[in-house]
Amino acid sequence: MKIVRENINFKRGLDPKIAMGIGLTELIYKWMIKTFDEEWFPKYKIDENGEIILFDAFEIPDGDLSPGFPTYIRFKDILGGIHLDFCKLKYLSGLPEKTRSYFSCEGNDLMSLNGAPKFVKGDFFCRGNPGKFTKDDVKAVSKVEGKIYSEDNLVNENS
Repeated sequence: MKIVRENINFKRGLDPKIAMGIGLTELIYKWMIKTFDEEWFPKYKIDENGEIILFDAFEIPDGDLSPGFPTYIRFKDILGGIHLDFCKLKYLSGLPEKTRSYFSCEGNDLMSLNGAPKFVKGDFFCRGNPGKFTKDDVKAVSKVEGKIYSEDNLVNENS
């Protein structure tokens, strides 16, 4: 007969799911560890609805986020820009409704901009996707306060 010692490695006052390394919070934490570079790990908080608040920009250029964020990853707010260029994304989901800076999803495998932030305070970059997005495509999904860099607007950012 085996004895079950349920109190081993548990700290008083700690959520049992966290103590056992299971649940949504742990899933999110493991995804963050896998996704972000150790040298640049953002400060974040998970709210009571399981949504992530990043206290910095979301920058994963040239990372592998294919085909997109897992269904349990949902950002409530990102306090900086969103830079998801060349990340092998096939769809956009889990992003916040608005970004306080720019949004960039250039060079991915996107056929649709559905899931992009509905409000972008800065510029919106979406060139180099098979969907060949135009300024009108961007305006259909997002209100952009800055410039739109799309297939029909291939101007240099520095001009």
